[in-house]
Amino acid sequence: MIEAETRTLLPGASVRVTRRRVTVLPAVHVAPHAGVRTRLIRVHTRIGAVSARAVHDVLTTLVDAGPARRIDLSNSPARHDVRSPDGGQPPATGRTPQRPEPVHGSLHTEEQKNF
Repeated sequence: MIEAETRTLLPGASVRVTRRRVTVLPAVHVAPHAGVRTRLIRVHTRIGAVSARAVHDVLTTLVDAGPARRIDLSNSPARHDVRSPDGGQPPATGRTPQRPEPVHGSLHTEEQKNF
């Protein structure tokens, strides 16, 4: 998913187009199920200074509006991915999404220390 697709998708979901939203949604698509730290790094490299709280707020807005979905796993932080317009797999972009981070107790402890 590229920024142009995102700029079209957001108004269709009745979500105002903002710089953060246009950056976060493609970051979710490229690395679905990534952890907070990975997502924050991806967004930060695109738009500069951004807080973990701001990224979380954008994700909440996108989940509430429909373009993204939240995956709650027991004993694990929430994960997110892009919801397909037809309810099936996320839209294809010709790019292979990165593998999700492994779920280990030490990963979550490290994320909690850093954020």
